[in-house]
Amino acid sequence: TAQYSIAHHTDDCSDVPAEFLDCNPQYAPLVAKHFNPLPPSDGTQAGGSAQQAMGMQTTTVTLRSLVATSMTKGDKQKKLPATYTIAKLKVMFQTLFGLEVDRQKLVARLNSGDGIDHASELNDEFSDLQFYCITDGTVIEMHER
Repeated sequence: TAQYSIAHHTDDCSDVPAEFLDCNPQYAPLVAKHFNPLPPSDGTQAGGSAQQAMGMQTTTVTLRSLVATSMTKGDKQKKLPATYTIAKLKVMFQTLFGLEVDRQKLVARLNSGDGIDHASELNDEFSDLQFYCITDGTVIEMHER
């Protein structure tokens, strides 16, 4: 069975193998109606990554417990969507470190590059990471209330 990537093709399907079109007769009409070029499958695109082009910005953060009962579990690095809410993040902390959501206080440690460590409490559970300007490399600490 032949495999075909639709990551690169024209709106008239002239570059799509005939074998594929024969097996998928609705493909060409759908492309004609809804054509929207996908980013290259290697993740590159002028001006940003494929995830950014598709509206899925992510950030890599370090999750750290400063609670005595779970400090020994070590830091966990996670790649999360920028739209990930603080409520979901607290559930993730509970899963990773075992402290109930209602007993957690989350603090983001942002290093702005000027040598100053900026701390911000993540206290609105309905807000997301982008609301708090969480960027790659941010350390999010869990404290016990």
